Amino acid sequence: MNLKNFKYVYWILLLILIIVDVISTGLIKSSVNSMNNYYLYGMLGFFISGYILYLLLDLGDLAVTNAIWDILSIILISIIGIVYFRETYNIYHITGLFLALHLYFLLIILKLKIY
Repeated sequence: MNLKNFKYVYWILLLILIIVDVISTGLIKSSVNSMNNYYLYGMLGFFISGYILYLLLDLGDLAVTNAIWDILSIILISIIGIVYFRETYNIYHITGLFLALHLYFLLIILKLKIY
């Protein structure tokens, strides 16, 4: 099956990749805190992330795909860290997240104009 025939398959796969990556990271962090074996599910999630990234590289540019994936993963993992794990961030962390969010919007605007 050729994935390029579907109109929004790039964005759907990218969204799935980000969700799987964030859940996997959360499972590993939770496993460290509560000393359980959920880290195995997190590792399985990272293997799934690798396969989804493999599919995505056929559909888009490596640099743009990786940048969007990393930025959204960092932002979502930071939100989970603050809300669920009660982590605290200083002004440098918040500034970095703010800049990452702006870079994400810039990448989206440029990607929509290019394609």
